[in-house]
Amino acid sequence: MDALCRYRPRRSLLFVPGSHVRALEKARRLSADVLILDLEDGVAPAVKQEARRRICALLAKRPFGHREVVVRINRLDTREGLEDLTAVAQAGVEHLMLPKVEGAGQVEQAVSMARQLGAAHRLRVWANVETPKGFLHAGEIAAEEDCFALVAGTNDLRACLRLPHTDDRMALLHALSHLVLAARAHDRYVFDGTYIRFDDEAGLKRECEEGRRLGFDGKTLVHPSQIDAANAVYSPTQEEVTRARQVIEQYDGILEAQRSVGVLDGVMVEALHVHQALRTLRQAEMIEKIQRLAA
Repeated sequence: MDALCRYRPRRSLLFVPGSHVRALEKARRLSADVLILDLEDGVAPAVKQEARRRICALLAKRPFGHREVVVRINRLDTREGLEDLTAVAQAGVEHLMLPKVEGAGQVEQAVSMARQLGAAHRLRVWANVETPKGFLHAGEIAAEEDCFALVAGTNDLRACLRLPHTDDRMALLHALSHLVLAARAHDRYVFDGTYIRFDDEAGLKRECEEGRRLGFDGKTLVHPSQIDAANAVYSPTQEEVTRARQVIEQYDGILEAQRSVGVLDGVMVEALHVHQALRTLRQAEMIEKIQRLAA
């Protein structure tokens, strides 16, 4: 990954139904890092064709400024999915989200078909992993050359596992950690699933904090009111930025003393901590830059 892509913040990923004209217009002014223009679950069958035309027109106009744009299509084993891919590939889509991914073959198939359909760009595929089979095969999905990110579908997974909707995700922690492990093994991004109670700010914040502790890069969202919480939790804190600078300064002293390990406030400091510190600082710089662009 290039440096810009690697450190670009992707803290908040908002699903925007392609059939909702007002929501698409409003999205141009929102502080979400990523907009997922949805042709799948968020769009009723009767208006999918209209939503497809609208999203293709937006891909040509690029009206969303600094925000990264992803298009989620329907499954490729459906007529709607094939029509979606044909349309968005010709419209110049760069980031494509595939739903219900259960194996690397689906990623490979989508990319191959898009090339045959005349896609102008090499696709970055965001694999929506939503089923037990998908989670079990997360490693091979992430290993696929054109896989850019893994995106957890926690609500679908709950349904597949026949779990009740509770305030905790204890029953999902193994699957979520496995998804993060698979993504990191292949240097991919990985994003947490949605929190469907969009009137519960405390619950959303708690789940964002849990996701960050698990190692996710950001969180998918179902309502604009959730953006600020995700952005806040997935941004480096001032304390973390200060600590990162201290780690780098300490390590410079370690190298000058021709040592490989040092201590900062009673905690060991070595090269791996410097890499983490540099990432924190780069992320903070990118977030600050985006905030200036949005001002």
